[in-house]
Amino acid sequence: MDNMQPTTPRFSRHRIRVLGTVGIAVGLIVAVLGGTSTFQSFDSLTGALVNSEKAQEKALRDAEKATKKVEEALRKAEEKAQKEIEEARLKAEKEQEEIKKTLEKKLKDSADLSITKSAPENITSQENLVYRVTISNAGPEATSQIRFTEPFNDTLTFASATVADNGGTVSCKNISSSWVCALSTDAPLAAGESRTIDMAYRTRGANQDPVCDKVFVTGPTTVENGTKKPSDPMQDNNQAPTVSSRVDCHDITADVSVQTSANPSSLTPHATMRYTVDVTNNGPNKATKVKFRQRFSDKLTFNGASIQNCTVDEGNHEVTCALGDDEERMQGNLQVGETAQIELEFTVSPDARCEFLAAETDLVIESDSVSATIDPVEDNNKAPISTEVACGEPQSETEPTAE
Repeated sequence: MDNMQPTTPRFSRHRIRVLGTVGIAVGLIVAVLGGTSTFQSFDSLTGALVNSEKAQEKALRDAEKATKKVEEALRKAEEKAQKEIEEARLKAEKEQEEIKKTLEKKLKDSADLSITKSAPENITSQENLVYRVTISNAGPEATSQIRFTEPFNDTLTFASATVADNGGTVSCKNISSSWVCALSTDAPLAAGESRTIDMAYRTRGANQDPVCDKVFVTGPTTVENGTKKPSDPMQDNNQAPTVSSRVDCHDITADVSVQTSANPSSLTPHATMRYTVDVTNNGPNKATKVKFRQRFSDKLTFNGASIQNCTVDEGNHEVTCALGDDEERMQGNLQVGETAQIELEFTVSPDARCEFLAAETDLVIESDSVSATIDPVEDNNKAPISTEVACGEPQSETEPTAE
């Protein structure tokens, strides 16, 4: 702080004497001109000047004392402030040292674990949904007792958990509606290292039907050290946020339709009739795992089909067939624009007459494979048909021999 001098007016003794001398001279002149009374006035004036000088000197001394007091107060205030600043600095340094010692004590025999989690924004229906969990160790110690907890999602089917970077193995158990996974202890996670685990889930429902355009959300995943030592002093980084992914089924969408015709359209007892089934793929993708099921009347007996890959259930009056005998058709594959045609042969019961025989063909698309077709148009997946049996007496199977 700059030393500032008080601005009190100062009257020097020399200046006062000069004023006194001037006053005396003036008084003499006045006395010569004015007589005795004038000298008396001069005496009064001289006394006033002397008193004024004394007052000025006293005021000067008082101002100097006041200035010294102010300067002393300012000096003491500055010293006090500097002392308080120094005390605060020393206190802060002491607290920082204590914090440092506390952290060093906590970090000793500790492993700071952290976790992140990611998922693809979109997946196809043929893919498993894979969450990638990455566990890192900031040290300072290595640890081999690592486990993490993945919230259970009942719309997903757990498929597998694998360590992606050859850092041992991982095993998972369903405990209290969560997947609790532990890394193998034979591959400790050293300070500065990370371990990546891929959690794979199937997105199919309980009946294996694809869940299209659904957004799957999984909650936060947490990591912990399975033992007290080394401890994990930092818990704020032990939880990964929620992630979500959408299933896109466009890659396996195919509009498959079926049509059925009967020949002949009018029947008689003992007659042979055929159903012709046409299965067509209207696109936009290749159809897979497609079969058809023909339900028929109990007044019909199944004789056979134009292909070999058919199975009949006489009790339920239905026959299920592949789309053909070649490898592609046997697997239920049908390219865009293709039509598979199969004929089914039946014999009309001898007691059938004056009635309509109802039948229905419906498509069967297997869903036990991730590549199974999704048919967005279901209205054309069934083909009901009715065939009339003529009235009249039933005819025998063989013509009578003429006598």
